[in-house]
Amino acid sequence: MKTITHKIQLSIFALSLATAVAVAQTTTKNSMNVNNTETERIKKDIVLTVNKSFDKVTPIKPTEVASISTPSGNLRLTAVPSSEGVFHAGSLVLGAGIVYQKDLLPLMLAAEYGIGRNIGVEVRGWYGSKTKDGVLYRDGVLGVGLNYHLSGNITNSSSRFDTYFGGVYGKILDQSGSAFYAQAGARYFFIGRLGAFGNFNIGLIGSRGTNLSVGLIYSLF
Repeated sequence: MKTITHKIQLSIFALSLATAVAVAQTTTKNSMNVNNTETERIKKDIVLTVNKSFDKVTPIKPTEVASISTPSGNLRLTAVPSSEGVFHAGSLVLGAGIVYQKDLLPLMLAAEYGIGRNIGVEVRGWYGSKTKDGVLYRDGVLGVGLNYHLSGNITNSSSRFDTYFGGVYGKILDQSGSAFYAQAGARYFFIGRLGAFGNFNIGLIGSRGTNLSVGLIYSLF
C-alpha cells in the first residue's frame, strides 16, 4: 500500500513527466526533426521507466528515477520528496498506555486520524479499577477529541517529534455524566513508525480532574 508521501510524490512525477515530454518534443522538432513515431516512443519509455522506479524514492533524499535516451542525449528525471508534516492528512496513529491517577493506573487505548495537514480527530478511552482497604476505586472515560499538530517536516531533523494540543469530550463510564479535557502532548518516533507519547489532560468539566498518560504509539500511515 502506498503511503500519503508516495501520493504526493506521484504528483511530482506527473509534473516531471510532462516537462520531460515537452523537452523531448521541442528537441526532436528543432534539432533532429524526428518524426511522430520517435516522439511517441520517447513518451512510452518515460512512462515505463518512471513506473518501474516509483517505489525506490524515499523521504530522506532526492532520487533519480529515470534516464531516457533521446536523439539529443540522455534525459534524466529526479523525484524530490515533498516537505510533509509528521502528522498529516491521512495519518492514522494508534496508541496504548496507562493513565497516572491517584490510587490506580487505568489502561488507555487511543487512535487518531488526520483530516488535514495539522488537524486530527481522536478517539480515546481508559478504564481501571482497584480495591484498597475494602474500598473500590474505579475510573473510566470514553471520548472523542480534536487536536492541532505542530509537527515538523519529514525532511528535517525535527521530523521525529510530533507535538499537539486540543480537547477531548467523553462519557464517564462508571457513573452518569460527562467530562471535558483540554490537553497537550508530544510523540517521538524512535524506530521508524514506532514511538512513545506523553499526554497531559486538564479536567474542565466532570469530576475526573487532571491526569497524565504515557505509552507507545504506532503510525500506520
